Amino acid sequence: MFERNKVDNADQGLVSVELQLTDGTGLIGKIAMPSGRGFMEFLNGASNFLEFESLEGDRRFIAKSTIGAVKLISVPRGVNLNQRLRDLDGFDPYAILGIERTATWDETRTTFHRLAKVYHPDRYATAELPDEVKTYLSAMARRVNAAYAALETAHAQRKLFASLRQEPIFTSSAR
Repeated sequence: MFERNKVDNADQGLVSVELQLTDGTGLIGKIAMPSGRGFMEFLNGASNFLEFESLEGDRRFIAKSTIGAVKLISVPRGVNLNQRLRDLDGFDPYAILGIERTATWDETRTTFHRLAKVYHPDRYATAELPDEVKTYLSAMARRVNAAYAALETAHAQRKLFASLRQEPIFTSSAR
């Protein structure tokens, strides 16, 4: 009856907290709250219960009247992925694919297929990832594709020029 599915939670955010209940129990986890509302406004709102998810993944509803104290837990931010993308602006297809300039075409193609599987959008489409991570992954997928396309074009041109290079019809053995 109280089970929430992804559609119901679509407009909610999770806030990491440490709760101290009136009976002395301490809980650490996340509170689901509607997006677009401030945390204090949410806690002082008309609802009598809040949805809590512990670190172990247990979900339950806790009566607001049993909460003695709430401490927001600030989650440390990772490396700014937008800055990381700007750092990658120098386009070197070999560096993007992580291969040597002397790599064979088969090694290049194998490496591309491996990286394309890692960064392909379908691989993480159903995962609930922060927008910053989704942006980074899709940018990397585009970069891997662009790097392979650049190397593929160069490879095709080399093959074409090699096929156009004509062998002499007759070579004199006398010097």
